[in-house]
Amino acid sequence: QQGSFPVFFGELLDYFGWSRGSLSLGSTLNSLFMAVFGPIAGFTLNRIGPKREVIVGACIAATSIALISLTSRPWHFYVTYGMLLPFGMSMTFYIPTVTTVRRWFSRKAGIAVSLALTGSGVGLAVGPHVARALIDSLGWQTAYRLSAVILALGVIVCALLLKRDPESAGTHPDGISLDNSDTEKRADFATRTETWPLKEALKTRSLWLYMVAQAGYMVVVLAMLAHLKVWAEKDLKLAAGYAAAMFSLLAGMAVVGRLFGGILSDRLMDRFGRKPILYFSICGVTVCAFLALAVDNGAMMALFAALLGLTYGSSVGVFPTYLGDLYGVRSMPVILGFAGLESASVSALGPWVFGTIYDRTGSYDLGFIIGIVFCFLSLLCLLLIKPPTRAKAAIRDQR
Repeated sequence: QQGSFPVFFGELLDYFGWSRGSLSLGSTLNSLFMAVFGPIAGFTLNRIGPKREVIVGACIAATSIALISLTSRPWHFYVTYGMLLPFGMSMTFYIPTVTTVRRWFSRKAGIAVSLALTGSGVGLAVGPHVARALIDSLGWQTAYRLSAVILALGVIVCALLLKRDPESAGTHPDGISLDNSDTEKRADFATRTETWPLKEALKTRSLWLYMVAQAGYMVVVLAMLAHLKVWAEKDLKLAAGYAAAMFSLLAGMAVVGRLFGGILSDRLMDRFGRKPILYFSICGVTVCAFLALAVDNGAMMALFAALLGLTYGSSVGVFPTYLGDLYGVRSMPVILGFAGLESASVSALGPWVFGTIYDRTGSYDLGFIIGIVFCFLSLLCLLLIKPPTRAKAAIRDQR
């Protein structure tokens, strides 16, 4: 749905005549409530397991997508796309996917999580073309209804194959048992079996720095995911097909970035940890924000889309994997859910801020300048993150 939204965005603008800022609020609410429901998804996952949670979430998400087809007022869109859909998706996608895969892998955690999240990248790449074809042949309302059926069937079938962790299946992470020499080599091996209650994790500075580091640069990313096609087609006067291709280029390069970041983070882990990949990603998005101020033709747009996709994509799987390195995997569902609440709440403002700025100034330039400031804040916070140590004694007592 994130991949198809830019296409539906243009359709809804033309059909209802709403402003970009008004419609963008739906995208902002979607990201915001995805974050709000994250902690709930994390607590629920620990209680009922990933299989049942994903099935319930798929039913809720499919229902919300079908209801979007009945939209006739902005508030209808806010409730269905902005609130109900993220409630279902929070139980279906990020929290259960990342935490379940992270429990199954240690040595290859970076590439495993990145591969698991590559599906969303492929969706971003093909989503605009599929949505365009469905809308052209069926209309946007029927296209939403058919999307709901596809989501429900596909996700539920996949959910039936999920298992909570390797221990419940009688095996070990990566299929290899860890010994004492392994845990001494890498911090993520040592913290794997630790239990960090959320209350204890919140007392560490590292968690708060992590959340801000993840949120800042994503302001630009989420804004562009929502506005790229409209920006290219309506402001730069590029052909509709070319504008859709630019979104697919961004999404395709994000898939490449996911694989690149995951593989390289695993290879660098022994000597440097995962931070180098995160620095590369945030610095790349910062460069893109500067570049956006000069984009005025198709070639520049292609360069912008490719670079943004590659750099932002490289951290998609690495950021949550890094959280597991810091706090272990046992408490990861709840901590990741809470971390997403803060970081996504801030970055979710991106689409609405960019849309509102455009409505008032006729340009996205001020939005990109604000995004640059947030990117520098992300870099600073990432630099300051250290392995958490304040509550170690209390945590060991609970093991």
